[in-house]
Amino acid sequence: MPESLRSLSDKDIISRTRALSVQERVTTLLLLAHLNEVERRQLHLKLGHSSMFDYCTAGLGYSSSAAYRRIQTARCIARYPGLQEMLQRNEVNLSTVAQVSRILNESNHRELLASIRGKSQREVESILAEYRPAEIPRDRVRTVAVPANVPSGQAIDGESALLFSANGAAAAPEANPCEKDDYCRSGSESSATESRTSDVPAAMPHDHTEKRVVLQFSARPEFMTKLERVRALAWHRLPAGASFEQVIDLALDLFIERNDPAARMMRREERQSAQTVPGKAASRGRQIAAAARDEIFVRDEQQCTYVGATGQRCESKQALQIDHIWPVARGGASTIGNLRLLCAYHNRLEAERLGLGRTTGARKVLVRP
Repeated sequence: MPESLRSLSDKDIISRTRALSVQERVTTLLLLAHLNEVERRQLHLKLGHSSMFDYCTAGLGYSSSAAYRRIQTARCIARYPGLQEMLQRNEVNLSTVAQVSRILNESNHRELLASIRGKSQREVESILAEYRPAEIPRDRVRTVAVPANVPSGQAIDGESALLFSANGAAAAPEANPCEKDDYCRSGSESSATESRTSDVPAAMPHDHTEKRVVLQFSARPEFMTKLERVRALAWHRLPAGASFEQVIDLALDLFIERNDPAARMMRREERQSAQTVPGKAASRGRQIAAAARDEIFVRDEQQCTYVGATGQRCESKQALQIDHIWPVARGGASTIGNLRLLCAYHNRLEAERLGLGRTTGARKVLVRP
């Protein structure tokens, strides 16, 4: 199959992918209708399954989360038929419907479903916070011992290394969603207990553990906006998928570097030394002036400017690089009009389109605020 696809044109691949996406949506809706009928006739019980959840996981082979999303969405469609049209039009998806399924009722379903139309999971979480306000917990610092070399951000003793919430409350660790519903508890208590028990790490020697600090605090949505902004601006200093610890640690280092009197004194001494020692000052070479970089950054709205064949502009605000529209290798100048912001992926794509290969793409000037 992959070999036969390679013979198709770009246009055919895009057309077929879109058609398959529509077909998948139609098939999913048919599946949800069948799940409702299976539950209505109690066919899962007749097949020896104790619940719809067990039928979907053990019988149909879905993962726990996939089964939960499909069961919850199917039940919502049965209660609120208008939801099916929203799924058909791709205005909502299984994940967002499953998120709101627990608070949907006859009095709020029209307003709530309309409010999540076209929203991401994080945006839906913010909407849900208005329907189920929580108490703001106190700031909490706790020291834990974890297996050595556990990457930052991974689960630590049942909790995240850093717990944030964009809705004004600290986020509790996400429990298995299927354990919250009746169909998961029916006949499956033993397996749930075994699963939870297996997650508890056995005692480990001290030389195989390290101390870490678990922080818990609430934050306003503006905090998360700033955090994501720092992550985007510092993409070239952070690994892919950087954890909260890595982002905040970098921000703290930069603040200390800028405001610590000892660090400022050291920078002054270095500048004075560079001025007095001939040839010590580094040449800027092809590097674009800071003022010009800032102007391009503001003009392009801190977003990749690549526009696809359908008129879709790339929405990436991370891994941004300053690109010469007409390459320097072909006589292009480093003027404002010949410079633009591209994400690293579209910068490389443009270099390959112009036949400049990866080497030219690697020479692009990085945006370093």
